[in-house]
Amino acid sequence: MTNREKIHSKAMHAWFPAVPRHVRTALALCGNTASGAESIAGAILLDFAMTTHVLRLVGTSYFASRGQQTAITSVRHAVVCIGLDQLVALLSQIPLLSPRSSLRHATPFLAILGHSQCCASICRELSHCAEIEGDHLVLCAMLYRLGEALISTVKPDAARILLRIPATKVRKRDKIARLLTGWKPFELGKNVARIWNLPSPIQRCTSLGPERLDDMPRQDRRTIGTAIAVNMAVGSPTRRLAAKDRERIAKFLEIRETDVEKAFQRGLNGFMRDNPVLFQALERSGSVAQGTNPLPQRNGAWPSLR
Repeated sequence: MTNREKIHSKAMHAWFPAVPRHVRTALALCGNTASGAESIAGAILLDFAMTTHVLRLVGTSYFASRGQQTAITSVRHAVVCIGLDQLVALLSQIPLLSPRSSLRHATPFLAILGHSQCCASICRELSHCAEIEGDHLVLCAMLYRLGEALISTVKPDAARILLRIPATKVRKRDKIARLLTGWKPFELGKNVARIWNLPSPIQRCTSLGPERLDDMPRQDRRTIGTAIAVNMAVGSPTRRLAAKDRERIAKFLEIRETDVEKAFQRGLNGFMRDNPVLFQALERSGSVAQGTNPLPQRNGAWPSLR
């Protein structure tokens, strides 16, 4: 078996670890008779791992054989189809990030997780400013770097090297990733998303670079283009490039640039409040120090994932 085949096999069966606090919140809502599918889906969407594993489950042949008339493209629809008992069983099986994890021992996955959830938080705020399907936008932004998340899970040493390469040097990053793993990150993400049968907007988003949007229907172009531009802005090495990405977002969503900037700041505020460890991991990786307006760091001991 070649290195490429080994990486692909491990990636297909990878289980991403979840933030313990997010899992506890989702399980508590599942046990509350007053909670609806909307609130449970909202809690799941706060976590990269829970979102991915829920969508993987509803993408299996088991749910296709139950006669679903329409494709499951949102977490809310997935929660309704899975049912509470099966959802609780799934969430209870997801591995957890160690409560003792700190920025002193930050892994490549922690940095990518922080980036993905930061982008999802920003897109959640952007969806309130424009007439766009919020679930689709959040999902595309969160899972845009699925290939890198998979590499960081199955081959952390390779991911550690890739994270040192600026996000703007896509060809160099792809070339080194190909040498280390046999896969380009987007190539691996596209392949695994198709095998997991993730919703079609996510499959299209994970297979695209920042270009090749022109042939898509208008609604898909708005959703996927915005998700990619947010990822580019958060990972931008300079404020000037981040400002250009925010201009693109305003054009995609047909809203004012000031509304985009306010949504970015609200998204960052919410992300830092809910995920202090991931925010500081993102700052230390350099992803938000230049591309966005950094918020003051907390004083005292390192925050815990607990």
